[in-house]
Amino acid sequence: MVNFRYVTVLVLLVFNAGVGIGQDSYWYKSFSGTIDKYPVTLYLHKADHGISGYYYYNKIQQPFGFSGDDTTIAGKIRLLSSSPDGNSDIESFTLSFQGDSLTGEWKKSYTSAAEGLPVKAKINPALTPSFELVFTSGSEKLRPKLAESPTASYQTSTVWPKGNSIAATTLKKMISEDLGLKNIQSDIGPVLLADKKKFFADYVSENKNEPDSELVRFPSGYTLDVSNSISVLYHSPTILTLTHFLMSYTGGAHGNYSTTYICINPATGKPYTLSMILSAAGQEKLNTLLERKFRKDFKLSDKDPLTEGGLFDDKIEANTNFCLTGAGILFTYNPYEIGPYAMGQIDVFIPYSEFGPSGLNPSFKK
Repeated sequence: MVNFRYVTVLVLLVFNAGVGIGQDSYWYKSFSGTIDKYPVTLYLHKADHGISGYYYYNKIQQPFGFSGDDTTIAGKIRLLSSSPDGNSDIESFTLSFQGDSLTGEWKKSYTSAAEGLPVKAKINPALTPSFELVFTSGSEKLRPKLAESPTASYQTSTVWPKGNSIAATTLKKMISEDLGLKNIQSDIGPVLLADKKKFFADYVSENKNEPDSELVRFPSGYTLDVSNSISVLYHSPTILTLTHFLMSYTGGAHGNYSTTYICINPATGKPYTLSMILSAAGQEKLNTLLERKFRKDFKLSDKDPLTEGGLFDDKIEANTNFCLTGAGILFTYNPYEIGPYAMGQIDVFIPYSEFGPSGLNPSFKK
């Protein structure tokens, strides 16, 4: 299915030129509550007026992204998410803060005039490691004196572990590497500011010999936009999944984007590998389960070739880009990986129960 949520996560964030840590305008919080009678968990990340994150129904624990702001509706947070059943509906959440609680309503379609279902949630106690949110962004013209000058924009938003536990130390290293930085174990804010400054300096330097006439004739060819977002997708005492969403535009018909994951055991600080999760029997069954779930999501019969669903080839195989929740494993295929750009990011979620009694490694299963 095409994933609306990933395309909008960063587009809807409001840009701010500074770095905020531990301020009211910048935070990460997780909540537990209900949509109607169904238990849910929500992970929210706020950067200025932009809010993004993930939620899941506790019974299934398949994560879905949502994003929005606190400006569309005065005094409320409005979030949009692609529908869990993969149809064209865009879900909406309209939420209000009351101390450490969220209340509001959920609608299956944001265009619906019908009354939605009630949402009630309370903030979760902090798990180890706990996080703060760090955010910086800005833009700069290539030729400030040129009215039609191309511009470059930079944005990075990341959760940052507090403390120096084994898990926090491991995560700081992995987050730093994902952002293309050296291993940062202290305050990452000044490093992001320095990286932003270098980004703009390189942009100007690399194009300094281009004539103004060329910039005016073909401005999109000299436009540069880069956005990074590292967020919490799932957090329990034994499974922590962070998602890294990267979106860039370097000229041409359209930009590109990708999602990758950091998945560790916060109790030990060790990253999860597929062989740690699935037994030999589970790994042997994996591609069959991926195909079955893809067919279900894209409404293909057992006899339809997978190319009818948009894939390049009549097969889908496991890659190494996966993340975990407490109830299943999610594989993500980025644009052009197994299908055209128009298909967007393809997510395939398989509950652990589908692997059968011998599909999980005993150490992971318990």
